[in-house]
Amino acid sequence: MMRKFLTIMGMIGVILTLSLISAFMLTLFLEVPSVKQIVENVVGHNERDDAFIQPFDANDRYYAHGFPSGGPPGLYSVIVYDAKLDKSIILANHSKGVTRPRFSSIEDNVIYVVLYKPQKEFYEYRKCDGEDCYDDFELENWELFKCNIQESTCSQVFEIKKSISNPIELGNGRLLFVASAPHAAGDPFSPNIKRLQFSGNDFYIREKGGEIKQISDADFHSLSRVSFTGNSLVFSGDLSGTSPYRDFEIRGYAPDGESKIYKIPFDSFQEKIEFNKDSFVPILKIGNRYDTKPSMISDLPLIVFLSAVSYKDKRGWNYEIILYDFEKKKIIKRLKPKSPQSFSSPILTKKGTVRYGEFYRGIISLHEFDMITSKQRLVKSISLVELQEKLKTGHKLFVGEK
Repeated sequence: MMRKFLTIMGMIGVILTLSLISAFMLTLFLEVPSVKQIVENVVGHNERDDAFIQPFDANDRYYAHGFPSGGPPGLYSVIVYDAKLDKSIILANHSKGVTRPRFSSIEDNVIYVVLYKPQKEFYEYRKCDGEDCYDDFELENWELFKCNIQESTCSQVFEIKKSISNPIELGNGRLLFVASAPHAAGDPFSPNIKRLQFSGNDFYIREKGGEIKQISDADFHSLSRVSFTGNSLVFSGDLSGTSPYRDFEIRGYAPDGESKIYKIPFDSFQEKIEFNKDSFVPILKIGNRYDTKPSMISDLPLIVFLSAVSYKDKRGWNYEIILYDFEKKKIIKRLKPKSPQSFSSPILTKKGTVRYGEFYRGIISLHEFDMITSKQRLVKSISLVELQEKLKTGHKLFVGEK
């Protein structure tokens, strides 16, 4: 009886072992992408380490938060919430994604969004030995739209065959933005397996007449949210290995408590960015390993940003929001999320409040921290199920569609 039992258990062990081997071999051949791979490669490589940080922006009246629309991988829409009237509208498209909301610094009711088409080449691998495995690939244009929330209208500003982010108005009809081109990137452990990704981020200006020109050659491997303070650009990022300024920058984890947030001189009239050895000296030393998504405005000696306090189990950064005062040279507030990876980019508004979003367990929650009263409050919460239902029933403005 015992011998029969041991025989059966041995057969079960062999079956389980073969199943595990088969599953492993299947993953090698299929190269099934993770959720993080899909998001970071469809939405763009300048979100490299922040693939779970949802697209977000805010001003003193509105919040804008990205969310997955459902359907093809990487398809996003944006909810714009009016905190004054307690009303919302969704910016969407039937076949394309809408992402990277950015409110106008001149008109409170105007928001810019990026329209893109999710393409499988950005999250599916191909087996190829050379650099030509994507020579037959046709990249869909990325489009920047300007939407008036009060008038429920959207119009295209421009389109290019590059990833678009961080549109910032410079006045006189000019627009600063960041763009990056796609290229085939291999897995370091399987160099003959490649997929497309966006990289090589640099600054561009769209002139009043429509001309687009590149004004920097830094070749950033990754680049976070950019703030314009009147005479400088504030952001966090990493230079690529081919950047002409690579030797100036701190690579990897920042040593001695130095944050990797930089403040680069920028003359918006001459349209000139000054990159030199002093440009990549971090503006903070507060003992954090990884800081990203800084937000500043010109009238306040404050900066708010996401800071990673740890990196756990290779699943992503564990974030908190830090509000830092340059005059007092100290942290004046730390905001903790419900989940360490649920925060959006924090925004410092003109009135001196900090606004941010959380996306946790299918719920988007919009928050505000008032520096005068030191009070933190929940402004609005809405479920992903409710948002996707709104997409079916109305309450939306179609971007790029008549």
